[in-house]
Parts: sequence; C-alpha cells; structure tokens
Amino acid sequence: MSGTTIHAGAAECSIADKKDHLLGLYIPSVYIENMSDDEIKELYSEMQYTKPENVIHQTTEMAETDFGVATYETISSTSMQYEISIVPVYFTPSTGHAVLFKIFVSFDWLNLPKIQKSDAIIVNWDKDVFTFRADSFKSE
Repeated sequence: MSGTTIHAGAAECSIADKKDHLLGLYIPSVYIENMSDDEIKELYSEMQYTKPENVIHQTTEMAETDFGVATYETISSTSMQYEISIVPVYFTPSTGHAVLFKIFVSFDWLNLPKIQKSDAIIVNWDKDVFTFRADSFKSE
C-alpha cells in the first residue's frame, strides 16, 4: 500500500486526500469507508503528521515481532483474514517517543465457525507501560 504524507493543514486538503493519507498509514479501508466526512477530518487532524514508517502493521500471518505483537494462532488463515495497525498519534516533543497510539483491527471470516463463543480478536497490552483511554473503544 502506498500513501502520501500530506503536511497541509486540515482545512487545506480534500476529504479524498485525507482518506489517502489515512490509508497510507495502513488503517483498514473498511474502517475508513464507514466514516463520515467529519470523522475523517477528526482522525486526519490527529494523524496528519504520522508517517507510514512509524506504523506497526501486520496481516493474516502475524507472528511474534520485535514489538511483541503476537497471535495465539488458534484461527487458521484459511478461516479468517485479519489486519492490525498500531498507529502512533502523539510524540513527546523533547524525546520524539510515541506516547499515544490508536489500534485498528479488522477481520473477515472466510469460513464462519459452527460454534461461536468468544471474540475472534482480543487485544492485550502491558498495563505497566500502556493504559486504556476511557470511552475510546469503537466497534463496528
């Protein structure tokens, strides 16, 4: 996927340009397609300076990485395709370290299981390092 980093102010570029930038950050297209123009503007304003090389992006065959992203691999890639993008949103000016992330998870069942008891995707993190921002979860 290729994207263009647009450094124009939020009011200076079109919705299509904003969508292009967000897609270039590996945010799943199904997520972007279901957003209103106002939601696109808001998300773009948060991420307009984020660069694709700062994004942790994995797809169906996700294994342990240097960043600790892993799967339990209990659902085969022939049954479900998924995508996860961990996008840094805010960096501290003094150190340049990312301190706020948005996590986008998208999945598509290729073969729906006969027994459905729990979520297909569970996201965990080290609570000593990261915290969950109240009212920030959105599922569609």
